[in-house]
Amino acid sequence: MVEFLKFFINYISKVWFVVLPIAIWHIFKDIWITTIRINYNITKRKWIFLELKVPLFQEKSPLSLEQVFASLHGIYVKGKPNKRIFEGYTPPWYVFELVANDHELKFFIRIEERYLNFVKSRFYSQYPEIEIEVVKDPLYLLPFKIPNKDYDFYGTEFKLSNENYFPIRTYTDFEKGDLKTEQKIDPITLLSEAAGEFSKDEWFVVQIFARPVPGDEDEEFSFLWVEKGKEKINEILKKKEEKEGIFDEILDFTINLLKAPFSPPKFREKKKEDSQQMTLFQLDPISRLQIEKITEKTSKIGFQCGIRVGYFAKKDIFKKLAGSRIPLMYSIFKSFENTHLNSFSDVKEVRTRAYYYFVERREFQKKRNLYYYLRYFFWTQKKFILNIEELTSVFHFPRTRFIESGIKRTTLKQPAPPSNLPFI
Repeated sequence: MVEFLKFFINYISKVWFVVLPIAIWHIFKDIWITTIRINYNITKRKWIFLELKVPLFQEKSPLSLEQVFASLHGIYVKGKPNKRIFEGYTPPWYVFELVANDHELKFFIRIEERYLNFVKSRFYSQYPEIEIEVVKDPLYLLPFKIPNKDYDFYGTEFKLSNENYFPIRTYTDFEKGDLKTEQKIDPITLLSEAAGEFSKDEWFVVQIFARPVPGDEDEEFSFLWVEKGKEKINEILKKKEEKEGIFDEILDFTINLLKAPFSPPKFREKKKEDSQQMTLFQLDPISRLQIEKITEKTSKIGFQCGIRVGYFAKKDIFKKLAGSRIPLMYSIFKSFENTHLNSFSDVKEVRTRAYYYFVERREFQKKRNLYYYLRYFFWTQKKFILNIEELTSVFHFPRTRFIESGIKRTTLKQPAPPSNLPFI
């Protein structure tokens, strides 16, 4: 043992200059990447806010906004490896924001300034009468730190409860069948109706981060969701094979060795690699449904997403109304649950609740941290993939048939966008 230690110490003393940098890199890699990316986003990217004001009579289906999201996907640029590693570059993204305050529900987008004309032209192509204004941060009047002596806060983040290739319930599921326009359901009205009850001293904010990603490359951001979806389909279709392992071969060899004096050796025949696949008609209903829905989801382009929700108000209002406001954030996302497929669930580690020990202090710190991330638009802890149909379902303009008291609308009919509007 002593000799081994001497050898090990002697060996390390001769190669430390090779081993040590590698060990340090693995330890501090995440810290380094996070730091340079934050620096890049602060110094290299100039962010602006756009407010979207929908017309008073808005009868367009969410399909129109799905087409907008499809065109907004065009900003994806992977970036060179050296730029990503040493400068902190990441593919660009948007933040879609719903803000309920002062009896109104408003729609915002946080984008890089260089994409202003690009984004405007995409919305005008489907909503010619929409108003798009560059505005200040909708939360700029709020204190930099909450909770404080005046305000209290509750928030959480949401994630997918299943794999990325399984879809949530989308607007097409709510509008299936030959329903009349007034009979169709829109889950976003749950928030728009509630928005009419929010006073000027309380805010309900939903942040949806959306980064365009490809389906079968750039694993860090896309999670190879399309490729993994195809693998899942093959896994469902393929029969369970009992593959012959090394232990089976050893067992065959031992048995044949013992029988050698009395009979010739006999080995198991190896199964053909091109095993027969099951047809859809041989599958159970749930498996058929999963294959159908995975195929539908992966057939459309996707965004890497994160969702954060927060409710904050003056302390007297928070104490009185938090019991009804907090369940609202869960009921909104419960509407998108798709049985046997996917749904949203909150991230318990982020949720501003603490249990068992140092409860008050830990809750205070969790609230401070999450409010800081919400106020300054830090990416969520959990990221997942939504395709354009799913993203549209979470963020879209309700039709006028729903008499919402909270939707902020423009009362004047806007002229068509100018013909010389630049396209990027």
